[in-house]
Amino acid sequence: MTVREIAEAVGKTNQSVLNWIGKIVEPNFLVLHQKNLDVETQNADDTNRILRLVNLIREKAGSKDPHHPADYTFEEVLLIIEAGLGKNAAGVYRASASGAENGVNRDYAGLLEAVERLIDSKLAVFTAQNEQKQLPPPPELPDGDKIRAFVKKYLEITGRDANFITLDDAFMLYQRETGDGIPRNILAYQLLRAYPVLSEKMRKAEGRREKVITGCRPQEQLTTGGALFSMDAHYKAMFDD
Repeated sequence: MTVREIAEAVGKTNQSVLNWIGKIVEPNFLVLHQKNLDVETQNADDTNRILRLVNLIREKAGSKDPHHPADYTFEEVLLIIEAGLGKNAAGVYRASASGAENGVNRDYAGLLEAVERLIDSKLAVFTAQNEQKQLPPPPELPDGDKIRAFVKKYLEITGRDANFITLDDAFMLYQRETGDGIPRNILAYQLLRAYPVLSEKMRKAEGRREKVITGCRPQEQLTTGGALFSMDAHYKAMFDD
């Protein structure tokens, strides 16, 4: 088959077929094909067959005689199609040609379209299955009034960098007050948005570095009579100045 005949058989342009042949002519084609072949079949006979086909295609592709275009054999055509459209397409063409030889009216382009429709249907089912999976809704951001009510009850805004509350403690207090299961980072973001004087930093507390909110401190009653902070010396020290 000539380049034109191959192009007509697979519904592509002459230039597309020439580009596929160009891939086979490239020195690294055999290396890449051999790597895939070794993984799939480990068959030395197939390796030798492909090497022979590659050499024949390279020899024919080098012909510049416009009056006698290169005529590729069936096996060479299969390798050319595989280089351009993949192994599945080459298999479809082989089946189409085999059906024609047996008197069965088969059209390669029609078979290829059928394969593409099958793949599209499989992808559609896969996409629909993923869309049906229910993901948990994102956590709602607490509103400003709720944040301010929480601060009024539990925190004292001082604006001083030396004053702070650990983010873990603020989170426990907020959960105890509201029951909201929001992530710690969202609580910190909302605190800083409602009170620009606050900052989020890393600071040493009780012998380890923790994420803290500076510019505020727990209400004094929490550090003296409250069960949650009564043992935290770093909070008590804030009221000794």
